[in-house]
Amino acid sequence: MYRLFKDYGLFSIFTLGCFYVIQSHELFWDTVQLAGKHAHWYYETHFQYLLLPEQIDSGHPPFFGIYLALMWKLFGKSLFVSHFAIFPFTLWSIYSSGEIGKFFLGRPFWIVLPLFLILDPTFAAQNVLVSPDAVLIALFFS
Repeated sequence: MYRLFKDYGLFSIFTLGCFYVIQSHELFWDTVQLAGKHAHWYYETHFQYLLLPEQIDSGHPPFFGIYLALMWKLFGKSLFVSHFAIFPFTLWSIYSSGEIGKFFLGRPFWIVLPLFLILDPTFAAQNVLVSPDAVLIALFFS
């Protein structure tokens, strides 16, 4: 546990700071559909139905909307909760990239991969939005 905090503690604190700064940013573009409308429908129907109604079904699996609605049920329906629901996946991506760096670059140089990841504008953008892409990135690194 100590080694985990020693290796990833600063990344976690930096990431938490970034999420704190963007906590009031609104949903943007396709996240209005994939995070807002889908999650709102599951939240309002109390998870009675698995399939979305045709007018808001975008053809994507509804797992992200279900996850977000579940977070709202547990912690309250707010933009703050929506943003922090992405936080575990961001940490997961950073941790996984560090482990890949340890495997390929060795112990002294492993930090290069997580640094490149958090400095990459595409990664940063996907993780500050309430976006299912952050989940896909985390799963990709696993």
